[in-house]
Amino acid sequence: MNTQNTKKQLGYTLIELSIGLAITSMVLVGVVAGVQKMMEQVNVNRSVNQIASAVDKIRMIIKRDGDTSFVTLANMTSPTRNAFATSNVTNPGAANAQAFNALGNRMILWTTALGWGVTNQDFRIQLLSVTPNSCIELSAALEGLASAVYVNDGQWQTLKEERNAVVFSASEARRLCPTNRNSELAFEFLK
Repeated sequence: MNTQNTKKQLGYTLIELSIGLAITSMVLVGVVAGVQKMMEQVNVNRSVNQIASAVDKIRMIIKRDGDTSFVTLANMTSPTRNAFATSNVTNPGAANAQAFNALGNRMILWTTALGWGVTNQDFRIQLLSVTPNSCIELSAALEGLASAVYVNDGQWQTLKEERNAVVFSASEARRLCPTNRNSELAFEFLK
């Protein structure tokens, strides 16, 4: 009589487990990257809405007061004006007031009379520490609302400027927004 030992395999081999773990890891990396991209897009959209709302409120205040000299972050964050959402403002109404968008970028508000001196009919919102992806997304999303869009990657470059007939170009935004470090964006709005 010939008896053979026949054993049934009761589990997975180490190689099978390793392959399964590798496949699961790759799927999870893809899911996490997709969720991060989706969350960034949500925050870009929220930032655009926040800035658009602030621009509308600032324009109403300028129209009511007839003057752009009051367009400062301290004045626009005060409880009587509230141009920026109070949840995104530190020290509202104070000289050291700071406002942030949904992406966490600090916003600076100023009139061109105080800055680049082109005209006192405009005001600008400048965003600091803008990530490369956000630079392209924000500049494209806000160019329809702004009369001018500038990016600073060591020096200021114009993405759009109505007074000099510079038309916004998405390919130019991709070229001028840095790919490996944060930059600054400035949006100019007519009162």
